[in-house]
Amino acid sequence: MNWLNPIALWGLTALVIPILIHLWSKNKTKEIAFGSIRFLRESSTLQSKKIQLSEIPLLLVRLIILVLVVMLMARWVNYQEVEKQKALLLGEDVKVPEAYANDEITVFRASAFGENSNHWYLLEELAVEHPEIDSLIYINDFRDTDFVGAIPKLNFQSELISANQKQNSQGKRNLDTLLIHFAELSETVQGKFVKVLKANQLYTNGKVNFKEAKRSEAQLIFTLSPQKLETNQIVVSDSISSNYQIQKKYQSSLLYLNESWLNNPLNEDMFLLIVSEYIAQVVEPNYQYSSFDMLYTKKSEGVEEVKEAKTFDEELLWLIVLLILLERYFSFRKKHV
Repeated sequence: MNWLNPIALWGLTALVIPILIHLWSKNKTKEIAFGSIRFLRESSTLQSKKIQLSEIPLLLVRLIILVLVVMLMARWVNYQEVEKQKALLLGEDVKVPEAYANDEITVFRASAFGENSNHWYLLEELAVEHPEIDSLIYINDFRDTDFVGAIPKLNFQSELISANQKQNSQGKRNLDTLLIHFAELSETVQGKFVKVLKANQLYTNGKVNFKEAKRSEAQLIFTLSPQKLETNQIVVSDSISSNYQIQKKYQSSLLYLNESWLNNPLNEDMFLLIVSEYIAQVVEPNYQYSSFDMLYTKKSEGVEEVKEAKTFDEELLWLIVLLILLERYFSFRKKHV
């Protein structure tokens, strides 16, 4: 049993009061000498036995009433584990996609949470109100101003999908496959990037695949120097003074990483986050990460298990009322035996 107000359980000590009254009332009878009338003695013996029999259930009922009153004050509650579930959060004027139309999935509307300029705030608010969610798919038309500020610690994995995903003009490649190419990288540096790709593939439950391809076909190139191509590139160079920087070039962008900073083991987590967020801008659908641990293990932070509390205040109250009526009935019988 679980109690919301366990200090009230000290009230169980009051159970000794009816017991003491019962014992005291039994010893209170006095023997009075009277004439030896046989039938009167037999009748009084039978009546006393009936009274004693009626006192036992009366005592038990009174004790049970006290126990139930104490339980009502202590707020008896039973916790039942709630099964985690996946939810679908739709942005403004976004319909449920056909892929989720037939699924048993909880659907939320962004408008139900009011107008929030920061979508991280919206996700954090949803996580507080619905801790039973362990996986959230957020479909919306994202803008640069949608997600700003620090990423909150969410109770669920957050998967962000743009409602207007551009279809592949080639028609040969799935949207969840990213063609990559490594150029002139050392085995150590290449190994670091391979771990990042595996972590991203693990985090997205295999929905995003990374396939090596030729430089001309790649959507993402890992290189030591910028290539003259209109494609996204990650450039490893010691020529930049900062740890990393991003340059926009038309429809593509370049991520410059300082090689010394990249090879520092103390920067592993930050390196993982930077490269993963950069890849998330290249890959459709777009994925965001709420923590490093979540990226590695696919475990959500905060609520590991959800329990729903069920109180019994109303049931206990009705039971007490019924027992009080039963106690009055036994008292009436005892009085008129």
